Amino acid sequence: MDATVTLEPKAESMAPPAKALPRSPFFCNPVYFEMKVEGTMYSVSEALLPGRGYMVSSVYEEHDGLFDSSESNPIELDITASEMDSIMSVLHAKQMSSPLNLTIEQWSKALHITTLWRLTTAREYIIKRFTALFPDQPPIDRITLADKCGVTQWLNPAYETLCTRPNPPSFEEGIEMLGVKRIVAIFTIREACRAQA
Repeated sequence: MDATVTLEPKAESMAPPAKALPRSPFFCNPVYFEMKVEGTMYSVSEALLPGRGYMVSSVYEEHDGLFDSSESNPIELDITASEMDSIMSVLHAKQMSSPLNLTIEQWSKALHITTLWRLTTAREYIIKRFTALFPDQPPIDRITLADKCGVTQWLNPAYETLCTRPNPPSFEEGIEMLGVKRIVAIFTIREACRAQA
């Protein structure tokens, strides 16, 4: 006598698909961008780049919005690893409201990258913190950084310092860093101030 065995499907396979749970306004599905800088991989949360930032947005535009970054297909950035480390330190600390102990060079690099990537809120945060942390930065350095990053509010105070300090700008400071037009204007103002004294 042949026995015929009929297998019944498991009970769970007959169950209807699970219904999606409603999502709270606090539900978050993080998006990460895989980035490569000087041979080092970074996984950057979209939350750190408000509006994806200009840099990420431009990558998406180049690929008609279909770019999918992953470790095997990272966004390759033409910046230095120290610039990337500086901006990531600032963005993480800002998001977590945690203290940050960076050098003037690291703050400068972070400011440069937020300017380059058009991260307006982070840039304003850096300008405010930088101004408070380094009020005695040499005026030539302040002008150079202000020019590089478009921080116009730093220019007049730095010029005023150069015009009123006891010693005039040196040749290296003047011609090489400020240019002829600026150095002539500074010396003209210095002479006018001395004539009034």
